[in-house]
Amino acid sequence: MGKGLFIIGILMLASVCFAGSGGFESGPWKISNGAENVFVFEPEYIPSTLYSYALAVPGRPDEIIVTMSDPAGESGNGGWRPKGLSIGYYVYVLNLKSETVDLMAWEDFKQLEIITEFFHSKMVSTYPGLDYQGEPIDYFDVIPFKKDGRELILAPSFEDNAKVKRTFGIPSIIPFMGRKKWVEKETYHSGTVFIEVFDNQYPTKPLVQFQRNYKNLTILPQIRDMACWTQGTEQPILVVVESSFTIKKQKGRIFLVKVPFTDSE
Repeated sequence: MGKGLFIIGILMLASVCFAGSGGFESGPWKISNGAENVFVFEPEYIPSTLYSYALAVPGRPDEIIVTMSDPAGESGNGGWRPKGLSIGYYVYVLNLKSETVDLMAWEDFKQLEIITEFFHSKMVSTYPGLDYQGEPIDYFDVIPFKKDGRELILAPSFEDNAKVKRTFGIPSIIPFMGRKKWVEKETYHSGTVFIEVFDNQYPTKPLVQFQRNYKNLTILPQIRDMACWTQGTEQPILVVVESSFTIKKQKGRIFLVKVPFTDSE
């Protein structure tokens, strides 16, 4: 019985390990347009995350809070031990005046009066006139920010080189997890991803443009994986998070962009 469980464990481990062995590589974010409006913060550590949230706090106009946990959630995630502090869950407090970043415990953050908003995503086809740097993907979302009758659009595009490869491995014995067959075909993506912000009145040139190279992605990132609008602000503010795990031998970074509306002519 013990030997059988040992073999099953080995098969499960081999299957799961193989499924995650795509060799994903990513370069750092580069600001190719609008750098004069960007603040760069380098915290001690940024946990690996799929989503980030940015929020303004009433009465603290010079601060933006960035968290990797849903602000509406009861508990945080991505706990760690910062230098001089206990193990716990923390949020980042970005100070726009001093251009410094501090940590705040999740419990203290939950005591604040946070203004939450929901930015409704739209399909790429809603804005056919945008002049993307790369190629937009029809089924990917874009996220608009509306203010005083004007509209900014946060959108991703790609210069992508997709290749289909045959992979070999042990099928998973766990339903809906890992491999299904000994030989499978999988698509790997390499290229450049762009994050751009357009003023809908002037769609031919982005106000802000970020870009980064990637290699061996099995799934292309969507805009919510990479950037978010700050909630509760009068001025449009964009936040882009680069985890400490993303780039080897480099600190994590948080980019905060005060996005200007294009002046009408």
